[in-house]
Amino acid sequence: MLSTIFWWRSVAGRSLDDVPAEMSVTELAYLQGESKLALISAIAWLRAAGAVSPAWGGRVVADRPLPSGASPLATVTHAALRFSAPWSDLMADLRVVAELDRLERRLVWRGLLLREPRRRHLQVLAVVPVGAVIALSFFADRDSWPVYGSVLLNSAVVLLLLSTPEASRAGRHVLREQRRRHHGLRYGGRPASGVATAADQTALATALFGIEALWNFDPQFARDARLPTSLKRPGGETQIGTTPNASGI
Repeated sequence: MLSTIFWWRSVAGRSLDDVPAEMSVTELAYLQGESKLALISAIAWLRAAGAVSPAWGGRVVADRPLPSGASPLATVTHAALRFSAPWSDLMADLRVVAELDRLERRLVWRGLLLREPRRRHLQVLAVVPVGAVIALSFFADRDSWPVYGSVLLNSAVVLLLLSTPEASRAGRHVLREQRRRHHGLRYGGRPASGVATAADQTALATALFGIEALWNFDPQFARDARLPTSLKRPGGETQIGTTPNASGI
């Protein structure tokens, strides 16, 4: 029980009363799907703004000037696409990597994201006392229901701790509220509240509902750029999204 309380306090992040009301699209995308989805949301914005196009062999190229209103991540992505490249190659571009690192640090500082080392620390710290309880149960009376109950309870705690999420509780709250507010974007519809441009709308849909939303908005570009139909987090969890609609909007 103490382990569960420790887990809850550790992943809560900041108080829900202090959660920021507004966040950038790239911040939302990083919370939802980490670095890959943040990058794809920037590409989605550039595509909808007419600044990039698909090239041969599944590559993407910046064939128009950078529009005004671009985020810092969209700006460095546009610069990296001056020469055509597969989208996945951008994950190794130093300018893109630096901006993604800055995004992560900002989200951690705001209490919306847990760093990977901290998550691993929480998981390992939880397994030690639970393992001790399970080991001691082998020396106890096998007919003792309290022992079996303790083993089952602590096994459940282990599973809970091993599923420590990337986003904190506050971060997940932000995502839920933004998805509720813009639920009309999920299948290519209009946002519930005003979004400045079509580029902002496409990027926001991708950030909140996953890369599948981009397939709904611009399936031809997604196919030509050979974008994946889904993304998985490092722990194997598939990000929330929609089923790609091959026929478009």
